[in-house]
Amino acid sequence: MLPQVYALQSIGNSRVPVPRLVSYSQEGAVIGSPFFICEHVAGDVAAPWLGSGATEEHRRRIVMQFVDILAELHTLDWEDLPLRKLLAKIPSGERVERAPLTEWRKLVSRPLNRYYPLLDWAGQWLHENCPTPPRITIVHGDYRVGNFLEANGSITAILDWELTHFGDPHEDLGWTLVPTFNGGSRKLYGVMERSEVIDRYQDKAGITLTPRSLAYYEAFAFYQMAAIQICGIHAFEVGGFNDMRMAAMSTQMASIVRALDKAIEAAA
Repeated sequence: MLPQVYALQSIGNSRVPVPRLVSYSQEGAVIGSPFFICEHVAGDVAAPWLGSGATEEHRRRIVMQFVDILAELHTLDWEDLPLRKLLAKIPSGERVERAPLTEWRKLVSRPLNRYYPLLDWAGQWLHENCPTPPRITIVHGDYRVGNFLEANGSITAILDWELTHFGDPHEDLGWTLVPTFNGGSRKLYGVMERSEVIDRYQDKAGITLTPRSLAYYEAFAFYQMAAIQICGIHAFEVGGFNDMRMAAMSTQMASIVRALDKAIEAAA
């Protein structure tokens, strides 16, 4: 919970639109578990995996805002923000940009009924080949179509800050360009070419992106996706959860592992 709280506290006064934090409790004495409460924000959420019924003109207007907001996030001066507290959790000597990979590798190592050896190799490859970032920035961690509210042609709030951390700005871009989050299209929100995304982001952020780093983080995105699936599979197979959506996650692993293999080949 705390990464979201720190993010909303830190970003609430910036040009990155987020819901206003109303209250929170890490101890959770009031309701029996940690919680936070935000103001209500008007808007609808796009369902990227289903495609979009919005016009191309509407989607272009939204996606330009989406890229501009990411550039704004990556250029925030975070030195004195509450989010800085997250750095204290990184072990001494650990590269800041490699810390998220370390956590995902721990989740991937959980025992399952089926073993995925490629994930062991991929985790090691990603560890050994992690590029040096152009700068350390706030990273949203799940920046994609589907994690924002939009109303009347404008993005009203960026949502889901639970994976927020510090790292390489390429990481957010690698994740947001995954076709899974864009209705299967190689274009962002089905309308903006990859090259246009990169050009617009660089222009707005003043950060130069490199093809190798972007390719690395596109591979990292599929590894992260696999780790998230494994969390669900583990909850069903080992934890005894009866949510059939988690059981279904195992059926998606083959396609994710294949995509990861191809992405690493492209990055190497």
